[in-house]
Amino acid sequence: MSTARRNGLMLVWLVLLGGLLCACGAPAPPAPAPARPMPRMGQAVDGEAIWYGEMFHGRATASGEAFDQHGLTAAHASLPLGAVVEVTSITTGKSVEVRINDRGHLGAGNDLALSRGAAEALGVFPVRRFAVQYRWVR
Repeated sequence: MSTARRNGLMLVWLVLLGGLLCACGAPAPPAPAPARPMPRMGQAVDGEAIWYGEMFHGRATASGEAFDQHGLTAAHASLPLGAVVEVTSITTGKSVEVRINDRGHLGAGNDLALSRGAAEALGVFPVRRFAVQYRWVR
């Protein structure tokens, strides 16, 4: 094997080894924020909510029922399906009781995803994201 070829192969190995060493020494990505624990019944929780509507109207929810955008329902990550939650808009001061019937539609930092009907009852429609206080009542 010629010296030039040997030097070329050695250079390739050094580049590959250097790449591996750099990748191994890279800091790990930050861990995702821990999920908020499920609130206890009666406990008031300050959080963020969004609303969802037309695009999901008629589709099956986690509870198996068809989503009604005009109903008073919501999605929550951990509250039991069928739980009733009182939601109060921090902006308007209006409150509404919603039934948890879904799990999805929760983006980063959102506690609840309310039906369009619930957002209208709170007086926050068409704003997509808003501050709320919510409490599991039954």
